[in-house]
Amino acid sequence: MSKIELWDWNKKKRTMLRFIKVGDIVCFEINEPKKKYGYGILIAKLDDGWFACKVYDIQHIDPNSITEKEIIEANQFGDIFILDVYSTLDVKKYINDGEWRILGHYGDFKLSQDEIDNTFFEYGVSGMKRKINLLGDEQEISDQEAESYLPYSPVTGDDAKRWYIKYD
Repeated sequence: MSKIELWDWNKKKRTMLRFIKVGDIVCFEINEPKKKYGYGILIAKLDDGWFACKVYDIQHIDPNSITEKEIIEANQFGDIFILDVYSTLDVKKYINDGEWRILGHYGDFKLSQDEIDNTFFEYGVSGMKRKINLLGDEQEISDQEAESYLPYSPVTGDDAKRWYIKYD
């Protein structure tokens, strides 16, 4: 049985960086014509204030409507990206397009082997590109291969919604 704990949207408006951890469930305002909420999970700590974030294919009008069953059965929506959790969840800088909050914690969350084997980010200058996985393992790659990966660079919640989270 999973150890998912959920709490009310209004319980915590911000979470200090030192308390943010892998398995935290995030909820964010989508801000379409009708306000909706999306959900995701922080799946790997990559650097200070940087976490890999996987968004789920779940939306609700009430942020507190999410259930443990939905989280367990959810599918990934879009690419896994690097979220600047310090700016997005702690100090709340550069958040103009909807609030982000931690709404729960998945206590026994583990990366899948597929996520470990197939999620990479790229960095480096032309001719010296590298890819890094969710565990921090790196290897050299060609410039052409680097084009198929997202950059090893964090984005704020607003930028994540603008670039990576595209609900129809």
